[in-house]
Amino acid sequence: MRHLVQLLFAILLSMSLIAQSGNSKSHFLKNPTVFAPVDISKIYTKEGFVKGNSLSLDTVMTIQEVKFQESDSGKISFKKTVVTDTVFKYPITIDKDYAYNIIQEFGTFTIIKFWPIFTNKPVGLYQISKEMKGGRLQSNLDTLNNLTIKGLRAVRTTNNHDTTVFDLSQNYYLVKTSILKSNSIEFENKKGLWNIGLLVLPVKVRPFATERGQFDFADGFSVGTSFSWTVHHNWKTNFTHNFLLYVGISSYTADSSKLKEQRNDYKIAMFSPAVGWMWEKNNVQLSILTGIDFPSGNLQQKWVYKNMPWIGVGVGIGLFKIGNEKNTGTQANKYK
Repeated sequence: MRHLVQLLFAILLSMSLIAQSGNSKSHFLKNPTVFAPVDISKIYTKEGFVKGNSLSLDTVMTIQEVKFQESDSGKISFKKTVVTDTVFKYPITIDKDYAYNIIQEFGTFTIIKFWPIFTNKPVGLYQISKEMKGGRLQSNLDTLNNLTIKGLRAVRTTNNHDTTVFDLSQNYYLVKTSILKSNSIEFENKKGLWNIGLLVLPVKVRPFATERGQFDFADGFSVGTSFSWTVHHNWKTNFTHNFLLYVGISSYTADSSKLKEQRNDYKIAMFSPAVGWMWEKNNVQLSILTGIDFPSGNLQQKWVYKNMPWIGVGVGIGLFKIGNEKNTGTQANKYK
């Protein structure tokens, strides 16, 4: 049994070196932050980024330093240092706990894109700005009038009922990089990832009566490989819910009460597949699962627990995750 466990562990380590892959990191806001909505398509046009986003952004020149100099002839001149910076004309404050991806960093600013939210009207800044340029400015101003920003939605409230008019997650945003870093937390989006880990079953209960009428607790030891798929991930707490597949090897004490024959006690090895549910945080796993043991050889025909499932509680560690680059940003923000 010891050699089997060592072999299993060696295989898992080898697989981790070959197959391990992670998805790129995303971020979420830990504090409310001020952003400026921008049209990302203006980055590569002849207008330039700032000029093309004149509805949201502007540039200001600030005199940072002035130096006066006197020439030999007594003439006084001065030299000034001017700093040009980008300012937000119509900033929007986005509440905390919303996830986003970084699109591009340039200078002291960063462009981001929030993960989508669930809304019936996914209209963003780019679409409205196009309609304004098409001669429908007044109708759009009427549409945007008397709106309230709630989370990532601009809503109009009528009779205590909120109607989403503007989906803020459809926009790209500009923000000072230093402010963004101080107000954000990096995390790994684990939803939809496959996980491979090492799982131990210290508790295994056989609740179903055997031919001798026994309710039994397993007195052996089970260790194996867990394959899990992340169904839900709370990125704020790093807590996941996972569907679990388990394949392991169990040792069991066979005696005359467990076999349909009279013989001395001895240890047997069994193949133990199972399915279950797993909770994980920081690669520490707790599972509840059910499965069936299959003793080797002819013992299976003589075993009193033949085809009778067990229920187990498992503890384990996550070794590595298998995902792809498309996983980043595939979740949605909560509809707040």
